[in-house]
Amino acid sequence: MKRAYLVEMTIFASYVRQLLLLGFLVSLFVCCGMQSIIAAPAILTCICFMTGAVGAASYDEQNNWGSSASPCRSPAATSCSPATA
Repeated sequence: MKRAYLVEMTIFASYVRQLLLLGFLVSLFVCCGMQSIIAAPAILTCICFMTGAVGAASYDEQNNWGSSASPCRSPAATSCSPATA
């Protein structure tokens, strides 16, 4: 479990950097439009956590690392009874 976590953190390091850059850009435009900096922390938090969670879930699903992955979900499974799951 620890190894899987470390692999994900290694992979998402560049992804998080991109998210932060995008978050700063969006925050800049929203703050200029509102003429206040009060929304910047909320925008950065939402972009990082929400987009990061969706990205992690899609990456796990793409590589079949999901916690709900079972032999029944694989395309090669012909039958899925409780005895084989």
